[in-house]
Amino acid sequence: IVRPRIVRGRRRPPLFDDVAPRVGARSGELVLGRGASAEDPGTLFALARESARTGMPIRQKTLVLMREMGAGRELGRTGRPWPGWARRDLESILASGPSQLPVWEHLDLAGLLTELIPAWQSVRNLPQRSALHRHTVDRHQLEAVSLLPRFEASSGERLERLSPDRRRALLLSTLFHDIGKRPGTPGHSERGAAMIEGILAPMGYPAGVRRDVALLVRHHLLLPRMIACADPADPATARAIAEAVGGDGELLACLHLLVQADASACKEEAWDAWKAGLVDVLVHRAQAAIA
Repeated sequence: IVRPRIVRGRRRPPLFDDVAPRVGARSGELVLGRGASAEDPGTLFALARESARTGMPIRQKTLVLMREMGAGRELGRTGRPWPGWARRDLESILASGPSQLPVWEHLDLAGLLTELIPAWQSVRNLPQRSALHRHTVDRHQLEAVSLLPRFEASSGERLERLSPDRRRALLLSTLFHDIGKRPGTPGHSERGAAMIEGILAPMGYPAGVRRDVALLVRHHLLLPRMIACADPADPATARAIAEAVGGDGELLACLHLLVQADASACKEEAWDAWKAGLVDVLVHRAQAAIA
């Protein structure tokens, strides 16, 4: 919040730099810019996008004001899907790498993250069952998606090289891959896959993207389980992996990238060169089976 200045008893416009439309900067923090409305979700996404892009934090008082004014609830009030600009801004933030982590932290502290994504409440600050994890369930998902840009699948695909819909599916499946976790109950992959429709349909994502995200969430533990329980040299192993992704090579590359990001967001002992090499062999043979 930037208030007017009082100079010799007269009100003067506040001093701040213009960073982007509706976004200003003052004292190293992002604030509402000229013509911005605190109840406008477009302004909220603009602030988050610019924070992820520039690394500048959003002033917390600005976010609290926007929550009080209903900016986080505005997208769901009409009952209509999110507009395209909101999905594009979300994907831009998710693809920005580690610089997005403070953005989500600040949105969460202001109470805006669970207003934008109500399903997030079910995993917010939820402890992990496995000692291999370093973070709570919600933070682990954010850490994983922030790591995606650094990885490459065995077939050469990277996040930026994927087709647009598959790129969306990879970002969203990584963000929600553990959304089905509940205290003391197994089967989070299946539970999370079943939740995807209810999360992504109100956000306006098409059926094909929702289907791919649900598949990736359902099978995000498949490759780690295969290297522990199956014979990599057995052709049946490669066929099973190929069948899990419906014989789609690009979807298999997405699964490989998701597995690398998921495991790397855990403790160091969860992912090393040996495990990475075993998964590479599995994916390479499954790609050959698909071809």
